[in-house]
Amino acid sequence: VAIIINNCLEEVHLSRCSNLKFFVHCAWNYVYFFDWICRKIFDFEAIRKLLTSPKFTFCYDALHGVAGAYASRIFVEELGADENSLLNCVPKEDFGGGHPDPNLTYAKELVARMGLGKSNSQVEPPEFGAAADGDADRNMILGKRFFVTPSDSVAIIAANAVGAIPYFSGGLKGVARSMPTSAALDVVAQHLNLKFFEVPTGWKFFGNLMDAGLCSVCGEESFGTGSDHVREKDGIWAVLAWLSILAYKNKDHLSGEKLVTVEDIVREHWFTYGRHYYTRYDYENVDAGAAKELMAHLVKLQSSLAEVNKIVKEAHSGVTNVVNADEFEYKDPVDGSVSSHQGIRYLFEDGSRLVFRLSGTGSEGATIRLYIEQYEKDPSKTGRDSQEALAPLVAVALKLSKMEEFTGRSAPTVDLTGGYYDAGDNIKFGFPMAFTTTLLSWSIIDFGHLMSGSDLAESLVAVRWGTDYLMKATAVEGAVFVQVGDPVSDHGCWERPEDMDTARTVYKVDRERPGSDVAGETAAALAAAAIVFRGRDEGYSRRLVDRAVRVFEFADKYRGPYSESLSRAVCPFYCDVNGYQASTTKTLLDELLWGAAWLHKATMRREYREYIVRNEVILRAGDTINEFGWDNKHAGINVLISKEVLMGKADDLRSFKYNADGFICSLLPGTNYAQVQYSPGGLIFKAGGSNMQHVTSLSFLLLAYSNYLSHANHDVPCGSISASPALLKQLAKRQVDYILGDNPLKMSYMVGYGSRYPQRIHHRASSLPSIQAHPAHIGCKAGSRYYLSRSPNPNLLVGAVVGGPNVSDAFPDSRPFFQESEPTTYINAPLSGSVV
Repeated sequence: VAIIINNCLEEVHLSRCSNLKFFVHCAWNYVYFFDWICRKIFDFEAIRKLLTSPKFTFCYDALHGVAGAYASRIFVEELGADENSLLNCVPKEDFGGGHPDPNLTYAKELVARMGLGKSNSQVEPPEFGAAADGDADRNMILGKRFFVTPSDSVAIIAANAVGAIPYFSGGLKGVARSMPTSAALDVVAQHLNLKFFEVPTGWKFFGNLMDAGLCSVCGEESFGTGSDHVREKDGIWAVLAWLSILAYKNKDHLSGEKLVTVEDIVREHWFTYGRHYYTRYDYENVDAGAAKELMAHLVKLQSSLAEVNKIVKEAHSGVTNVVNADEFEYKDPVDGSVSSHQGIRYLFEDGSRLVFRLSGTGSEGATIRLYIEQYEKDPSKTGRDSQEALAPLVAVALKLSKMEEFTGRSAPTVDLTGGYYDAGDNIKFGFPMAFTTTLLSWSIIDFGHLMSGSDLAESLVAVRWGTDYLMKATAVEGAVFVQVGDPVSDHGCWERPEDMDTARTVYKVDRERPGSDVAGETAAALAAAAIVFRGRDEGYSRRLVDRAVRVFEFADKYRGPYSESLSRAVCPFYCDVNGYQASTTKTLLDELLWGAAWLHKATMRREYREYIVRNEVILRAGDTINEFGWDNKHAGINVLISKEVLMGKADDLRSFKYNADGFICSLLPGTNYAQVQYSPGGLIFKAGGSNMQHVTSLSFLLLAYSNYLSHANHDVPCGSISASPALLKQLAKRQVDYILGDNPLKMSYMVGYGSRYPQRIHHRASSLPSIQAHPAHIGCKAGSRYYLSRSPNPNLLVGAVVGGPNVSDAFPDSRPFFQESEPTTYINAPLSGSVV
């Protein structure tokens, strides 16, 4: 290869670059040659004006790959970008311990800086961000809080290339995409009357076209974009192409008030060309024989479009007819070679597509890849949540393919990373996790304005960690994934999360095995969080609302308790015994009212208010008015809805205020109402399970209702006693004070707070030695000696609140007494609003 060393052209044999350190040296010197090429392609002066404008901010992440050499030379030295705009741009042999894939999963630092991560930094994200893989040939493009799909990226580059990139000023020779990639590029080619090629996966097919002068721009769904300047995908080129488009769009805006953003460009593209909603489902480790049978079935089915369309309409009447179905075959226009069996396609009348591809059919199992693409030309419908827009086609794809019948899989391989363990075990229980997320959101909604900046930021991170997981758990239409891990085997072991080798079984509710309670709570969590992120991250907020609507519709349409559908998996751990009652005509679930109430707050749609009014008696909102927790929402429903009544906006919901008043009176000593029990030391006590969950949840409701009453200048009449907002706050404060140490034992039940607190909490990670202290594996039963030890836990779980003392105010600081010594997320969540 020819490289430039000390600004002189020198021949270097590729064998010398087999050594990685010398390869990096080669790359560092080759950048001068590549820089020279790029100056011939792009208008560097226009890009320099953009990058040096005080209004434009930029961030580039090389993921410690070779792209860092190019970024430093081109973006900083040549184009004037701030050196601080570069992330991870020092090439490292191990990529800094990271994974050099430019996607939302692995480019974590960039994703966070661009406002798409789990943190909610007060720092405004940059206008434009990009990442490269280890060898700089793939790329990811981001705007401020906005992700550009690879399919849209190549289409937008092609649509703007002639005007924005001098190299293409004479016009494009043609464009090409890989067959599985969305057809966004096809529409651009049709509008601009360009030659268009749909090729199999593999860059050699693009190379042939470019060598023959048939193609100028090409791309694939796996983050590869390129042009005929190097006959290969080129991550740096793609970033410069986007910067050129931004510079071109902003040539008259750099001195104005507002720049044209990445999101503006994408939405303008959708308005002009339509939007291709697109996703890929992977069914991994499928029996190879079953996978081949499924593909053969799909091929055979194509012989009768009438039969195909009958199945389509059975799956979803709103989906247009299939007009063509085939097994993709490509004849190379350059060398005449034929590539067969490249994937099975179903092409719809409206431009939508389904593609099925099979890979890895050896002894380790096969992978079936299902590509789903919904084309939407109506500009008013291009802003929908992708999963909502794709749901009808998903249903069609599963019915056409008989996926579950052939593979035994009712859902694709789903990413369920993230989320919370419920307590001291290693299980992700979806029901308490959703409730935790709802209460964290409610705390921010009502008390966030009183939190310090750092406390609020941490609370937002905690909510988003929960909702990111719940979005994954609800990504498949018609199902909610509600649990990860087999609780029986997990509870039979005492081992660190890093060592766990128990079954990570995944459980879900669906149409055949309903779970209105857990789905209703999940809808509530998503809706409440949507309110939290409104004004902070509008795009995320809209996605949360859209998903909450869909999940609630599923919960209401397919009624039934998840405790029956998933009996062994969830009982006796998290049976919803309080929230579910059966009658001969109805299934009565408090979580449906709870979900409707939060959706009404999040959307202000009348349909949810009418749902509440219509179902108040059926769903028995007045039952157990002094219960509130992960499995019983009655008191919470009444307090939440009462706010509108107290504001004078909902007289038709006045019965909820009556119930809320009854809840308050039930907590007051000395009234004739049904009493909540108190310990001799003054702690609210409810028998069964972890008591502190009741203390923190009911205290939170006292504070919330106190605020609502105070703003409305109301008291609560409780017989001879009138409960003022101040009295409610006093009651709540007494409970919080007890938790923090003002109790007969003078013990704080929050770990790490005060001079005396629980030392032997029932929590695996806290009680077992850390990896640093004990690198060797600790097996399932080997951890028992730590469980039974009287020694304090070696790892302090600061801030965790345990189950607390018994009815006599006694507390056995011992791991086996799990009801007293185990912390849970749903104890802490309501307390986050109570201690502000």
